Amino acid sequence: MQTNRFAPHTYLSFLALGSALVLQPASAWVPVYNFYSSPTFYHNQTTYPQIKYPSGAESSGKGSASSGGAGKAKGQNAESKPSAPSRFGNNPLPYVRDRALSSKIREEFLADYASQLRGEAALVRKTTQSNDFIEVMAATVRTQGLDSSNMNSLVAYWYGQSWAIANQQPMPTAKQFQGIAEQLQNSTSQSSKLDKMNNVERQKFFEQLAYPLFFQGAKYELFRKEGNKDYLAQMAGAAQEGHKKTGLNLRSLRLGDNGFVRL
Repeated sequence: MQTNRFAPHTYLSFLALGSALVLQPASAWVPVYNFYSSPTFYHNQTTYPQIKYPSGAESSGKGSASSGGAGKAKGQNAESKPSAPSRFGNNPLPYVRDRALSSKIREEFLADYASQLRGEAALVRKTTQSNDFIEVMAATVRTQGLDSSNMNSLVAYWYGQSWAIANQQPMPTAKQFQGIAEQLQNSTSQSSKLDKMNNVERQKFFEQLAYPLFFQGAKYELFRKEGNKDYLAQMAGAAQEGHKKTGLNLRSLRLGDNGFVRL
Protein backbone atom coordinates (compact mmCIF):
# COMPACT_ATOMS: atom_id res chain seq x y z
CA MET A 1 0.00 0.00 0.00
CA GLN A 2 1.27 3.44 -0.89
CA THR A 3 2.28 5.61 2.05
CA ASN A 4 1.21 9.25 2.19
CA ARG A 5 4.24 11.45 2.71
CA PHE A 6 2.13 14.36 3.87
CA ALA A 7 0.12 13.65 6.99
CA PRO A 8 -2.97 15.80 7.63
CA HIS A 9 -2.13 19.39 8.63
CA THR A 10 1.61 18.96 7.93
CA TYR A 11 1.63 20.21 4.34
CA LEU A 12 3.00 23.73 4.81
CA SER A 13 6.50 22.83 3.65
CA PHE A 14 5.08 21.45 0.40
CA LEU A 15 3.19 24.66 -0.32
CA ALA A 16 6.12 26.84 0.63
CA LEU A 17 8.15 24.96 -1.96
CA GLY A 18 5.34 25.39 -4.48
CA SER A 19 5.26 29.13 -3.93
CA ALA A 20 9.04 29.33 -4.33
CA LEU A 21 8.79 27.66 -7.74
CA VAL A 22 6.57 30.41 -9.11
CA LEU A 23 8.93 32.80 -10.86
CA GLN A 24 6.42 35.28 -12.27
CA PRO A 25 5.87 38.55 -10.41
CA ALA A 26 2.85 38.47 -8.12
CA SER A 27 0.90 40.84 -10.37
CA ALA A 28 1.14 38.39 -13.27
CA TRP A 29 -0.41 35.34 -11.67
CA VAL A 30 -3.31 34.27 -9.50
CA PRO A 31 -1.86 33.05 -6.17
CA VAL A 32 -4.94 31.18 -5.02
CA TYR A 33 -6.70 28.29 -6.71
CA ASN A 34 -10.34 29.38 -6.81
CA PHE A 35 -12.39 26.22 -7.25
CA TYR A 36 -15.61 28.22 -6.81
CA SER A 37 -15.04 29.53 -10.34
CA SER A 38 -14.63 26.04 -11.78
CA PRO A 39 -17.79 24.43 -13.23
CA THR A 40 -16.15 21.01 -12.81
CA PHE A 41 -15.07 21.26 -9.20
CA TYR A 42 -17.67 23.55 -7.71
CA HIS A 43 -20.91 21.64 -7.30
CA ASN A 44 -23.27 24.41 -8.28
CA GLN A 45 -25.55 21.84 -9.85
CA THR A 46 -26.07 20.08 -6.53
CA THR A 47 -28.82 20.81 -4.04
CA TYR A 48 -26.73 21.53 -0.96
CA PRO A 49 -27.77 20.46 2.53
CA GLN A 50 -29.31 23.40 4.34
CA ILE A 51 -28.62 24.08 8.00
CA LYS A 52 -31.30 25.09 10.46
CA TYR A 53 -29.47 27.28 12.90
CA PRO A 54 -30.77 29.60 15.62
CA SER A 55 -30.35 33.33 15.58
CA GLY A 56 -28.29 35.00 18.28
CA ALA A 57 -31.48 35.95 20.09
CA GLU A 58 -32.78 32.37 19.92
CA SER A 59 -29.53 30.84 21.11
CA SER A 60 -29.31 29.95 24.76
CA GLY A 61 -25.67 30.96 24.78
CA LYS A 62 -24.56 27.43 25.53
CA GLY A 63 -21.84 25.96 23.41
CA SER A 64 -19.75 29.14 23.61
CA ALA A 65 -20.65 30.47 20.17
CA SER A 66 -17.96 32.96 19.29
CA SER A 67 -17.36 35.55 16.60
CA GLY A 68 -13.94 34.08 15.99
CA GLY A 69 -12.25 30.73 16.16
CA ALA A 70 -11.66 31.15 19.87
CA GLY A 71 -12.16 28.45 22.44
CA LYS A 72 -9.45 26.38 20.87
CA ALA A 73 -8.16 24.87 24.06
CA LYS A 74 -11.60 23.57 24.95
CA GLY A 75 -12.48 22.21 21.53
CA GLN A 76 -9.13 21.01 20.32
CA ASN A 77 -8.95 18.24 22.90
CA ALA A 78 -12.55 17.14 22.47
CA GLU A 79 -12.93 13.39 22.30
CA SER A 80 -14.10 12.00 18.99
CA LYS A 81 -17.76 11.13 18.94
CA PRO A 82 -18.60 7.54 18.07
CA SER A 83 -19.17 7.04 14.37
CA ALA A 84 -22.15 5.22 12.97
CA PRO A 85 -21.24 1.98 11.17
CA SER A 86 -20.37 2.62 7.55
CA ARG A 87 -22.73 1.18 4.98
CA PHE A 88 -19.54 0.01 3.25
CA GLY A 89 -18.05 -1.83 6.21
CA ASN A 90 -14.56 -0.70 7.17
CA ASN A 91 -14.24 1.53 4.12
CA PRO A 92 -13.36 5.08 5.32
CA LEU A 93 -15.23 6.52 2.33
CA PRO A 94 -19.00 6.80 1.78
CA TYR A 95 -18.83 4.80 -1.45
CA VAL A 96 -17.13 1.84 -3.09
CA ARG A 97 -14.21 3.38 -4.90
CA ASP A 98 -13.73 2.99 -8.64
CA ARG A 99 -10.02 3.57 -9.23
CA ALA A 100 -10.52 4.45 -12.91
CA LEU A 101 -12.98 7.17 -11.94
CA SER A 102 -10.56 8.38 -9.26
CA SER A 103 -7.82 8.75 -11.89
CA LYS A 104 -10.16 10.67 -14.18
CA ILE A 105 -11.19 13.07 -11.41
CA ARG A 106 -7.54 13.61 -10.44
CA GLU A 107 -6.58 14.46 -14.02
CA GLU A 108 -9.49 16.87 -14.33
CA PHE A 109 -8.41 18.57 -11.12
CA LEU A 110 -4.79 18.85 -12.26
CA ALA A 111 -5.87 20.38 -15.57
CA ASP A 112 -8.11 22.88 -13.81
CA TYR A 113 -5.39 23.74 -11.28
CA ALA A 114 -2.84 24.25 -14.06
CA SER A 115 -5.22 26.60 -15.85
CA GLN A 116 -5.13 28.90 -12.82
CA LEU A 117 -1.70 28.26 -11.28
CA ARG A 118 0.64 27.22 -14.06
CA GLY A 119 3.77 27.78 -11.98
CA GLU A 120 2.70 25.22 -9.38
CA ALA A 121 1.20 22.68 -11.77
CA ALA A 122 4.21 20.37 -12.07
CA LEU A 123 4.75 20.18 -8.31
CA VAL A 124 1.08 19.58 -7.62
CA ARG A 125 0.97 16.83 -10.26
CA LYS A 126 4.01 15.11 -8.79
CA THR A 127 2.59 15.33 -5.29
CA THR A 128 -0.83 13.98 -6.22
CA GLN A 129 0.78 11.08 -8.07
CA SER A 130 2.83 10.05 -5.02
CA ASN A 131 0.08 10.60 -2.44
CA ASP A 132 -3.52 9.41 -2.37
CA PHE A 133 -5.19 12.69 -1.52
CA ILE A 134 -8.60 11.08 -1.24
CA GLU A 135 -7.34 9.03 1.69
CA VAL A 136 -5.49 12.09 3.02
CA MET A 137 -8.69 14.15 2.95
CA ALA A 138 -10.66 11.36 4.62
CA ALA A 139 -7.98 11.15 7.33
CA THR A 140 -8.06 14.93 7.78
CA VAL A 141 -11.82 14.78 8.33
CA ARG A 142 -11.35 12.04 10.92
CA THR A 143 -8.80 14.10 12.88
CA GLN A 144 -11.73 16.36 13.79
CA GLY A 145 -13.78 13.52 15.27
CA LEU A 146 -15.95 13.28 12.16
CA ASP A 147 -16.97 10.11 10.33
CA SER A 148 -15.41 10.23 6.87
CA SER A 149 -17.77 7.47 5.67
CA ASN A 150 -20.68 9.88 6.15
CA MET A 151 -21.25 12.40 3.34
CA ASN A 152 -22.41 15.06 5.79
CA SER A 153 -19.01 14.94 7.52
CA LEU A 154 -17.20 16.12 4.40
CA VAL A 155 -19.73 18.91 3.94
CA ALA A 156 -19.38 19.89 7.61
CA TYR A 157 -15.61 20.10 7.22
CA TRP A 158 -16.02 22.16 4.05
CA TYR A 159 -18.50 24.57 5.64
CA GLY A 160 -16.32 25.00 8.73
CA GLN A 161 -13.14 25.61 6.75
CA SER A 162 -14.96 28.02 4.44
CA TRP A 163 -16.33 29.95 7.41
CA ALA A 164 -12.82 30.36 8.80
CA ILE A 165 -11.50 31.56 5.43
CA ALA A 166 -14.37 33.97 4.75
CA ASN A 167 -14.03 35.51 8.20
CA GLN A 168 -10.22 35.21 8.33
CA GLN A 169 -10.31 33.23 11.56
CA PRO A 170 -8.35 30.19 12.79
CA MET A 171 -9.59 26.84 11.58
CA PRO A 172 -12.50 25.52 13.69
CA THR A 173 -11.83 23.23 16.61
CA ALA A 174 -12.86 19.58 16.56
CA LYS A 175 -15.85 20.44 18.75
CA GLN A 176 -16.98 23.14 16.34
CA PHE A 177 -16.67 20.86 13.30
CA GLN A 178 -18.73 18.26 15.15
CA GLY A 179 -21.35 20.89 15.97
CA ILE A 180 -21.74 21.70 12.26
CA ALA A 181 -22.03 17.99 11.43
CA GLU A 182 -24.81 17.61 14.00
CA GLN A 183 -26.63 20.60 12.54
CA LEU A 184 -26.44 19.06 9.08
CA GLN A 185 -27.64 15.69 10.32
CA ASN A 186 -30.55 17.22 12.21
CA SER A 187 -31.51 19.44 9.29
CA THR A 188 -31.30 16.92 6.47
CA SER A 189 -31.78 13.48 8.01
CA GLN A 190 -34.67 12.46 5.74
CA SER A 191 -34.39 14.80 2.79
CA SER A 192 -30.75 15.38 1.92
CA LYS A 193 -29.87 14.77 -1.69
CA LEU A 194 -26.56 13.43 -0.44
CA ASP A 195 -28.34 10.45 1.10
CA LYS A 196 -30.06 9.69 -2.19
CA MET A 197 -26.95 9.72 -4.36
CA ASN A 198 -25.89 6.50 -6.03
CA ASN A 199 -22.34 5.17 -5.70
CA VAL A 200 -20.90 7.03 -8.71
CA GLU A 201 -22.52 10.30 -7.66
CA ARG A 202 -21.11 9.92 -4.16
CA GLN A 203 -17.62 9.27 -5.46
CA LYS A 204 -17.73 12.26 -7.78
CA PHE A 205 -19.02 14.56 -5.06
CA PHE A 206 -16.44 13.46 -2.47
CA GLU A 207 -13.41 13.33 -4.73
CA GLN A 208 -14.18 16.46 -6.75
CA LEU A 209 -14.43 18.33 -3.46
CA ALA A 210 -11.54 16.61 -1.65
CA TYR A 211 -8.75 17.97 -3.88
CA PRO A 212 -9.68 21.67 -3.84
CA LEU A 213 -10.69 21.47 -0.19
CA PHE A 214 -7.26 20.15 0.78
CA PHE A 215 -5.29 22.67 -1.26
CA GLN A 216 -7.56 25.53 -0.22
CA GLY A 217 -6.96 24.71 3.45
CA ALA A 218 -3.22 24.35 2.91
CA LYS A 219 -2.92 27.69 1.14
CA TYR A 220 -4.98 29.38 3.83
CA GLU A 221 -2.75 28.05 6.60
CA LEU A 222 0.35 29.08 4.66
CA PHE A 223 -0.86 32.64 4.05
CA ARG A 224 -1.89 32.96 7.71
CA LYS A 225 1.58 31.85 8.75
CA GLU A 226 3.14 34.39 6.37
CA GLY A 227 0.71 37.14 7.37
CA ASN A 228 -0.13 37.73 3.71
CA LYS A 229 -3.18 39.96 4.06
CA ASP A 230 -3.73 40.49 0.34
CA TYR A 231 -3.97 36.79 -0.47
CA LEU A 232 -6.05 36.10 2.63
CA ALA A 233 -8.49 38.80 1.53
CA GLN A 234 -8.67 37.25 -1.92
CA MET A 235 -9.47 33.85 -0.44
CA ALA A 236 -12.02 35.36 1.93
CA GLY A 237 -13.89 37.06 -0.88
CA ALA A 238 -13.95 33.92 -3.02
CA ALA A 239 -15.27 31.80 -0.14
CA GLN A 240 -17.95 34.32 0.80
CA GLU A 241 -19.22 34.77 -2.76
CA GLY A 242 -18.94 31.09 -3.65
CA HIS A 243 -20.94 29.93 -0.65
CA LYS A 244 -23.85 32.21 -1.39
CA LYS A 245 -24.75 29.50 -3.93
CA THR A 246 -25.00 27.01 -1.09
CA GLY A 247 -27.39 29.24 0.81
CA LEU A 248 -24.76 30.21 3.39
CA ASN A 249 -23.84 33.82 4.08
CA LEU A 250 -20.69 32.94 5.98
CA ARG A 251 -20.18 36.45 7.32
CA SER A 252 -23.63 36.50 8.90
CA LEU A 253 -22.81 33.50 11.12
CA ARG A 254 -20.96 32.92 14.36
CA LEU A 255 -19.38 29.55 15.05
CA GLY A 256 -19.36 27.85 18.42
CA ASP A 257 -19.28 24.36 19.89
CA ASN A 258 -22.88 23.74 18.81
CA GLY A 259 -22.23 24.84 15.24
CA PHE A 260 -23.42 27.97 13.46
CA VAL A 261 -25.55 30.69 15.01
CA ARG A 262 -27.13 33.36 12.81
CA LEU A 263 -26.17 36.92 13.78
